[in-house]
Amino acid sequence: MIIQSTLYPYVKDSTSKDVEVDPDIKKEYVNQKKYLESSHHSLQKRLEKEDQVHRQNNLNVMQENIHLIEEIQKLREDVAIKTSEYKTLKNEQRISEMKARDEAHDNAESEQE
Repeated sequence: MIIQSTLYPYVKDSTSKDVEVDPDIKKEYVNQKKYLESSHHSLQKRLEKEDQVHRQNNLNVMQENIHLIEEIQKLREDVAIKTSEYKTLKNEQRISEMKARDEAHDNAESEQE
Protein backbone atom coordinates (compact mmCIF):
# COMPACT_ATOMS: atom_id res chain seq x y z
CA MET A 1 0.00 0.00 0.00
CA ILE A 2 2.86 2.35 0.83
CA ILE A 3 4.53 1.61 -2.46
CA GLN A 4 1.39 2.41 -4.38
CA SER A 5 0.93 5.72 -2.59
CA THR A 6 4.54 6.80 -3.07
CA LEU A 7 5.32 5.48 -6.52
CA TYR A 8 2.00 5.67 -8.27
CA PRO A 9 -0.08 8.50 -6.85
CA TYR A 10 -1.32 9.44 -10.30
CA VAL A 11 -2.68 5.98 -11.02
CA LYS A 12 -5.06 5.64 -8.08
CA ASP A 13 -7.81 7.68 -9.69
CA SER A 14 -7.61 6.03 -13.04
CA THR A 15 -9.79 3.07 -13.78
CA SER A 16 -8.37 -0.18 -15.01
CA LYS A 17 -8.72 -0.97 -18.63
CA ASP A 18 -10.26 -4.15 -19.81
CA VAL A 19 -7.63 -5.52 -22.09
CA GLU A 20 -8.15 -8.64 -24.11
CA VAL A 21 -5.31 -11.05 -23.43
CA ASP A 22 -4.08 -13.27 -26.19
CA PRO A 23 -5.22 -16.89 -25.56
CA ASP A 24 -1.69 -18.17 -26.21
CA ILE A 25 -0.33 -15.85 -23.54
CA LYS A 26 -3.04 -17.01 -21.13
CA LYS A 27 -2.23 -20.62 -21.89
CA GLU A 28 1.50 -20.03 -21.37
CA TYR A 29 0.77 -18.22 -18.12
CA VAL A 30 -1.34 -21.14 -16.88
CA ASN A 31 1.33 -23.64 -17.90
CA GLN A 32 4.08 -21.72 -16.14
CA LYS A 33 1.93 -21.30 -13.06
CA LYS A 34 1.26 -25.06 -12.94
CA TYR A 35 4.96 -25.76 -13.44
CA LEU A 36 5.95 -23.39 -10.65
CA GLU A 37 3.33 -24.81 -8.31
CA SER A 38 4.47 -28.37 -8.97
CA SER A 39 8.11 -27.32 -8.56
CA HIS A 40 7.23 -25.62 -5.31
CA HIS A 41 5.41 -28.71 -4.10
CA SER A 42 8.25 -31.06 -5.03
CA LEU A 43 10.80 -28.77 -3.38
CA GLN A 44 8.70 -28.68 -0.24
CA LYS A 45 8.56 -32.49 -0.20
CA ARG A 46 12.32 -32.70 -0.72
CA LEU A 47 12.88 -30.19 2.07
CA GLU A 48 10.67 -32.21 4.41
CA LYS A 49 12.55 -35.41 3.57
CA GLU A 50 15.94 -33.76 4.02
CA ASP A 51 14.75 -32.20 7.26
CA GLN A 52 13.68 -35.62 8.52
CA VAL A 53 17.04 -37.13 7.53
CA HIS A 54 18.83 -34.24 9.21
CA ARG A 55 16.82 -34.71 12.41
CA GLN A 56 17.55 -38.44 12.40
CA ASN A 57 21.27 -37.81 11.89
CA ASN A 58 21.27 -35.35 14.77
CA LEU A 59 19.46 -37.84 16.96
CA ASN A 60 22.00 -40.54 16.08
CA VAL A 61 24.90 -38.21 16.84
CA MET A 62 23.37 -37.23 20.18
CA GLN A 63 22.80 -40.87 21.14
CA GLU A 64 26.38 -41.73 20.19
CA ASN A 65 27.62 -38.76 22.25
CA ILE A 66 25.63 -39.95 25.25
CA HIS A 67 27.12 -43.42 24.88
CA LEU A 68 30.64 -42.00 24.60
CA ILE A 69 30.14 -39.72 27.61
CA GLU A 70 28.97 -42.69 29.66
CA GLU A 71 31.99 -44.69 28.51
CA ILE A 72 34.34 -41.82 29.40
CA GLN A 73 32.77 -41.58 32.85
CA LYS A 74 33.23 -45.32 33.39
CA LEU A 75 36.86 -45.10 32.27
CA ARG A 76 37.47 -42.16 34.62
CA GLU A 77 36.06 -44.21 37.48
CA ASP A 78 38.30 -47.13 36.50
CA VAL A 79 41.33 -44.82 36.43
CA ALA A 80 40.44 -43.49 39.89
CA ILE A 81 40.10 -47.04 41.24
CA LYS A 82 43.38 -48.19 39.65
CA THR A 83 45.18 -45.10 40.94
CA SER A 84 43.91 -45.78 44.42
CA GLU A 85 44.95 -49.44 44.19
CA TYR A 86 48.39 -48.40 42.92
CA LYS A 87 48.87 -45.98 45.81
CA THR A 88 47.75 -48.63 48.29
CA LEU A 89 50.19 -51.19 46.87
CA LYS A 90 52.99 -48.63 46.79
CA ASN A 91 52.36 -47.78 50.46
CA GLU A 92 52.26 -51.48 51.39
CA GLN A 93 55.54 -51.97 49.56
CA ARG A 94 57.15 -49.07 51.43
CA ILE A 95 55.88 -50.42 54.74
CA SER A 96 57.25 -53.90 54.02
CA GLU A 97 60.59 -52.38 52.95
CA MET A 98 60.71 -50.34 56.15
CA LYS A 99 59.93 -53.45 58.21
CA ALA A 100 62.65 -55.40 56.39
CA ARG A 101 65.16 -52.59 57.07
CA ASP A 102 64.13 -52.41 60.70
CA GLU A 103 64.49 -56.19 61.05
CA ALA A 104 67.88 -56.10 59.33
CA HIS A 105 68.94 -53.24 61.59
CA ASP A 106 67.67 -55.09 64.68
CA ASN A 107 69.49 -58.26 63.58
CA ALA A 108 72.71 -56.28 63.06
CA GLU A 109 72.41 -54.72 66.53
CA SER A 110 71.72 -58.08 68.18
CA GLU A 111 74.77 -59.59 66.47
CA GLN A 112 76.96 -56.78 67.76
CA GLU A 113 75.88 -57.36 71.33
